[in-house]
Amino acid sequence: MPKGNALEFGPKSAAWLAVSKADVDARGPASWWCASKEAQPGDVLILYQCRRGLARVERLTGPAPTMEPRCADVGLRTVLTEFVFRIKVPVTLQELKEHPDLREMSAVRRSFQGTFFPVAPASWRVLRKLLESRATRD
Repeated sequence: MPKGNALEFGPKSAAWLAVSKADVDARGPASWWCASKEAQPGDVLILYQCRRGLARVERLTGPAPTMEPRCADVGLRTVLTEFVFRIKVPVTLQELKEHPDLREMSAVRRSFQGTFFPVAPASWRVLRKLLESRATRD
């Protein structure tokens, strides 16, 4: 777990899984992402890098001042994000498919074929512990 209990999010914070084809480690400390209209500031954004796994956690900080066309093209809005931590050993799709409490998540059932997925509160409690056990700030 990173210092400062980085995953202390508000009681109404939701968790979302987002899919990236690009290297998520190349993202800076502040960035943007395409998100569902239901996503709110303070929500958790867990980035799944294709062919690698869950590799980075960010926090939504608010709406972006301008709309990114590639977000609008898929019915999402542009939001600003901040780095929370990197996952030292990414959680692979295979691990998620084999996990008794996580294999039924919609993103896992669809093998991350999509862009942005909600994480149910029960799944988030389990996933959060798994991610915290692999977290690093570097």
